[in-house]
Amino acid sequence: MNHRSTALWLLLTFVLLYSKIFGESGDRAFYDAVRAEASGDLQLARSIYEELAKNQHSANLHANLANLYFKLEDYGRSILHFRKSLLLNPENRESISNLSFAMEMSGVKKAESLKTNPAFSATAQFIWASCFTILLWGGFLLIALLVPRRLNSTTLTGYTLLWAGTLSFLAWGWQESREQFNFLRREVISVAIKSDGKNAPVPLRRFAGKGSNYNTMVNPGTSLFLDLDRSGNPRMHQGPDGEKWFLARSKDGANKGWITELEFGKIIEL
Repeated sequence: MNHRSTALWLLLTFVLLYSKIFGESGDRAFYDAVRAEASGDLQLARSIYEELAKNQHSANLHANLANLYFKLEDYGRSILHFRKSLLLNPENRESISNLSFAMEMSGVKKAESLKTNPAFSATAQFIWASCFTILLWGGFLLIALLVPRRLNSTTLTGYTLLWAGTLSFLAWGWQESREQFNFLRREVISVAIKSDGKNAPVPLRRFAGKGSNYNTMVNPGTSLFLDLDRSGNPRMHQGPDGEKWFLARSKDGANKGWITELEFGKIIEL
């Protein structure tokens, strides 16, 4: 595993652990947003939630923000935050149901990345890696303790094969989870630029520039995948005005084009 991949999954693990410990605490600003939403001041609630989301990540926070955007009929951002919420709490049936409804309202298909086995999800990397490390060193210690006892070769071989087989299974599980993470870190959700309207289609342009014709248009909330360069970073072009453009495509590669950084949101913020 290269240093970039190691750093990425360690960062995701830190975010998840931080969210579990602090994400659902009684933060005053969070409850100010809840009260503002309950009183009907949706714009104030949105502002507070968005400010919190810059530094905090919890399933409740993103689910509340997703529901708020749904009320504001901004379905692209609603879908984005439901995806963020389900990354942290994939078993939340209410969020799963609400996500499906938001996708239906926006006219996009259900994201295939949600259909993965939770045991091999992107967030399970730390568990697989920890189990592998514990078993690896624990096995070495156990063998060191058993060898002086002069166990017969058949018993010792049996222990060794069981240990090696379990290690192989854990390594395979970690690899599957790592692949899901690498896949997920490329995935983005298209959102409409607010000046164009809440649910204006997002163009995938032929070239990196606003004056370029577009290959196709996608609905807000559509799942896209950023192309990577040789270094493994998103392929990006910066225009004369400083605006950043990224090459994105659908999962099957049938639709692709350039979009600005304002026209998508990352599920995993790195």
